Amino acid sequence: MPEKKKVKNEVVAPEPMETISMETVIAQKGIEHVQLKQQVKELNARINAIRPSLEDYLKENGSDVKGSIVSVIPYADKDVILKNTLRVSKVLKPEAIDILKELKLTDCIETVEVIREDVLERMWENKLVTDEDVAKIYATADSFAFSVAVKPRHHE
Repeated sequence: MPEKKKVKNEVVAPEPMETISMETVIAQKGIEHVQLKQQVKELNARINAIRPSLEDYLKENGSDVKGSIVSVIPYADKDVILKNTLRVSKVLKPEAIDILKELKLTDCIETVEVIREDVLERMWENKLVTDEDVAKIYATADSFAFSVAVKPRHHE
């Protein structure tokens, strides 16, 4: 049998000692997924247990820095920084439409028709709207919620 010539920089994959089925790989990933989600749940519980004491400390010892509350705690060769960051957002006041009308700035005001689904549901319950009417009004939208579960197999 002639020898195979080596090509420069060719990577030759080693022969697998045993072949692992795709189902085995997916099952292992599914188990890992469940275990990691459980770890995340446990870590979030620990975080939520620690947070109140940090927030209390910050309330008592923090300083105002541009609206945010900050406390820097030196520890070993690090600074532990606790911070409540100020977030500012604009929300239209209920009287905004009246003010804009007074200022004659009505180009930015628009009337929008809204279907009150709570009223529509009551109408359906009182048989004022039929199932056929509802079918004409609503479209269905399918969505999927991905999940992974690991359950022991019951052998009989």
